[in-house]
Amino acid sequence: MMQYAHEHEWNNHKIDSSELMSNSMPMRLDLDNQMREYLEGRDLNYGLAIYNGWYPGYYSGSRIIVPCFRSNGTLWWQGRALPDNHSTLRWDSPSGPRGDAIAIVRPKTVPNWCACVEGPMDALAMAELGYVGIAILGSNPSIAVIGHLAQVMTASDRILIPDSDAVDRWVHIQSCLVGFGINARICLVEAGYKDVASMPLEDRREFFG
Repeated sequence: MMQYAHEHEWNNHKIDSSELMSNSMPMRLDLDNQMREYLEGRDLNYGLAIYNGWYPGYYSGSRIIVPCFRSNGTLWWQGRALPDNHSTLRWDSPSGPRGDAIAIVRPKTVPNWCACVEGPMDALAMAELGYVGIAILGSNPSIAVIGHLAQVMTASDRILIPDSDAVDRWVHIQSCLVGFGINARICLVEAGYKDVASMPLEDRREFFG
């Protein structure tokens, strides 16, 4: 089972900023409700997101804050805009270098599989099916990100699930992982869908459950 010794520290390292988190309880409750409605509206598990340290915050508008981890133990994050956020940036992140940060979403059960995907919502979708979901935050990862991915893909079975418009790039990622000593097979999403998170829950269970 993949483990990060520093992951338990996430709750002590949430972004501490008056811009990001409001002290207003009504606003916090409203953001909580927005986060729940957004995730459940996409057939994604709100409780599992909270279990993995996700939380609603305010940074260039209301967002779901997703913890990300670098291989050196330092933290980073990405924020997904909620529906009332009219920012032109669907995803936003802190200024400064990302480094080799990736998002890891763990199931509540002991996993035997890990699934590498493009975005955090896809990772959350796979974690609900019992996988460790690992999001590389895009389809053109640096070698440093691929190296970090290789370090954490320690489950006995490993799959790569590309977005439907980026399969060729994931073939390249697959070959790079081989160079790091990691073999993983590519699994495609159901025809007609862009990614794992866009598939209905029942279809995800049929394809990957």
